[in-house]
This record gives sequence, C-alpha cells and structure tokens, in this order.
Amino acid sequence: MMKMKCIKLMTLLMVAALATVTFTACGDDDEPIVRPNYTKVKYTCSLGENFLQFYDVTVTYTDINAQEVIERMSQRNWQYEGKKDGLQPGMRCQVVATLKSDHGDLSATSYDLSYAYTVYKYDKETSALERNEKVENVVLKENLETFLSENQTIVIFTFPE
Repeated sequence: MMKMKCIKLMTLLMVAALATVTFTACGDDDEPIVRPNYTKVKYTCSLGENFLQFYDVTVTYTDINAQEVIERMSQRNWQYEGKKDGLQPGMRCQVVATLKSDHGDLSATSYDLSYAYTVYKYDKETSALERNEKVENVVLKENLETFLSENQTIVIFTFPE
C-alpha cells in the first residue's frame, strides 16, 4: 500500500515537472530586439594629484558632429559626452601625456602620478561598449628620476584600440 502511494506521488511529480518544462519552453520571444537609433559617447580621464606637475596632457577626440577636437588638460578631471540621432561612425579619442622639462617644486616625499579613464559608446550596431582602467602610480622621491626617464610619454588610452 505504501509502495503504491509512493509510485503515485512520483508519477504526479513527474507529470508536474514535465508540464512546467513544457510551458516554460513556450514563449513569445520571436520578435526582434529593436534598439534605439542614436549614438552616445562618454569619455572621462582623471589624473593623480601630481600628474599635471610633470606632464602635459593632450586629448584628441572626434565629437558627436564628426569634428576633430584637440584639448589640453589643465585640470585633473576631464570629460566629454555627446548624443546624436543615427549612427555616427568614426568616434575616436586618445589621451597622451608628454613629460614637461620643468617640474617645479620637488620637496615632497612621494608623488601621485596615477590615472584612470572610462570610455562608453552606444550605437544601434554595436549596442553598448564600456572600458575602464585605473593605473596606480605613487612614486617615491628617490625613484622619481627613474620613473620619469622610463615614462617620457604615456598613452593613457586610445579608443578604439
């Protein structure tokens, strides 16, 4: 008698599981995904506290209207953001740091030469693309000369690669 109840219970559970799988497999997902038809970009760059003391930083990018823009960073944080209807091919951005000849006051015991960036691009063809990186460079005074001679030019980022 107990065996019979167990067999009935197992049969009932198997039927329930089969029904669940059958109904779950049926769905109305045949419609294509429609993405909005615009292009959006956002580029950011952040520099360590002492970075601009040692480096001139140039940002070259294509704005949302396909115009090349060249800017020199005069503050530690820089950002460009643009959005326009339609596909905007050829979006580019590059941030390059070039060593200065005069470094000013060198009385600190360490120097924050870190940097970070974020690149975000969305368009109908590629969907969303995001890239982030943070490079920590806290350089002690005794290692500063070596660091600077080995890093006379730093490409902080290039998009697309």
